[in-house]
Amino acid sequence: AHFNLKSTLTQLGINVVGEPSVTVDAPKREAAVAATLLSTAPLGILLLDVLAVGARIGKLVAFPSNRRITSLEYIPRLRQVKDMHQNPVFAAGTDDDPAAIELINGRVVVKVPLHPGVVAYEQDMSAVLPTVGKALQSGTKVKGVLKLHRTVEASRTAIGTASHFLMVRSKTLSMATLFGRVCDDLLPAGLKCASSN
Repeated sequence: AHFNLKSTLTQLGINVVGEPSVTVDAPKREAAVAATLLSTAPLGILLLDVLAVGARIGKLVAFPSNRRITSLEYIPRLRQVKDMHQNPVFAAGTDDDPAAIELINGRVVVKVPLHPGVVAYEQDMSAVLPTVGKALQSGTKVKGVLKLHRTVEASRTAIGTASHFLMVRSKTLSMATLFGRVCDDLLPAGLKCASSN
């Protein structure tokens, strides 16, 4: 099983350090996860201060290796599949700007282009963090609240450093009923994706 940190936390600059310890008790349908959280982003540090024991900070995802897509021939068939609402289960890029799909090291990799600029939070976001902490404690959805306090700085260059939290927007990548992960080994040197990938 793989532990996925909630995107609410990673979008505020919190990340998992090291490999979480996962203990699964299948007969009881229970699991325990021990993870170390770290943030170098000011908002993430403030959110860590208001998180309480019992907050819902992530989920376990089964990721069996036999479900990995290892052939490009599977992609055209996958593009034809629709969900019960007739939406495609897989879409990458647009007709005008398609995502590159390649076979790299025995795995299918989708290279999704980025929109220009970076995403930043407004100054008043820190006032909302206690509410975010309570929402995580109660299981209330909060992702929409974060969007209300974000702005896109389209003219700013997306340059990441080891000590700086960088949030960018990618072009369309939709994977309903599928599980994908960012290939950290294919990112530019020094960059790593957040733990919610």
